[in-house]
Amino acid sequence: HLCDRRQRQMCIRDRPYPEYDNSNDAGIIAISITVDPQGKVISAIATVNGSKGTAFSNPKLRASAEAAARKSRFERSTGSSNQTGVIIYIFKQN
Repeated sequence: HLCDRRQRQMCIRDRPYPEYDNSNDAGIIAISITVDPQGKVISAIATVNGSKGTAFSNPKLRASAEAAARKSRFERSTGSSNQTGVIIYIFKQN
């Protein structure tokens, strides 16, 4: 698992990786997510906060990162409310 329950983190079960294009853009794209109690990502939006480099300015890479984040799955939560967090994707030049 990629979490520590003592720190009250969401535990990810499956994290697909975004597709990379041939643009040679690089950097970090931060995706703000909302996860429902069943562990399904119900919202995934690229955010400037936490993003760096030229990757964020590339609309194809942003869309690819958002799509990958939406396919991610987390462990079910014990509560009945949604949880929020951030997934970080790092894009490197080819």
